[in-house]
Amino acid sequence: MKNFSLAAFSAERRVAALALFQGTHLADTKLRHLPLGNNKASGSVRELVTRTLEHHKPEFIAIASPSSKASDRIRGFCTSVREIASGLGIPAVEVDDLSLMCAYGSPPLTRKEHIRRAGRTIWPGLNDAKARRAAVDAATAGLYVQMERLFSQHEESA
Repeated sequence: MKNFSLAAFSAERRVAALALFQGTHLADTKLRHLPLGNNKASGSVRELVTRTLEHHKPEFIAIASPSSKASDRIRGFCTSVREIASGLGIPAVEVDDLSLMCAYGSPPLTRKEHIRRAGRTIWPGLNDAKARRAAVDAATAGLYVQMERLFSQHEESA
C-alpha cells in the first residue's frame, strides 16, 4: 500500500498552519504568526507555503475552507495556497466544516469546536499553548483527506 504524503493548510486572522502527513501519520506542523498588514501577512503565508511544499514535496494539499463568517483576509490566504499548489502542479482540495462534522462524529458533530476537540484527542501534542486552532484545523482536514484517499484506493483495488 502506498504511503501518500499530504500537506494541509488552515488559517486564522493572525496565524497560518500547515500539517504534514505521511499516510495517516501527522509527521509535522508548521505555524506562522502573521503581521497585521494584509500585504505582509499574505507574503508571509506565501513564503511559508512555498518553502514547505518545495521542501517536503507532498503529493496532495488539503485546504480547510474558511467559514462563511471568515474575513476576506483569510479567504485571500486560501486563494494564495490554491495558486501556489497549482503553480507547483500539486492537486488541491478544499474541505468544508460540514464534511468534517460528518466524518468526526456519529451522529454528525454540530460545532467546529467539537471537531477541534476530536483533533486534540487524536493528537495530544496539539493541546499545548503553541498549537493554535489553525494547527488543529489543518490536521483534522488533512486526516480527513488522507482517509478518503485511502478508502478510494482500496475501492479501486477491490
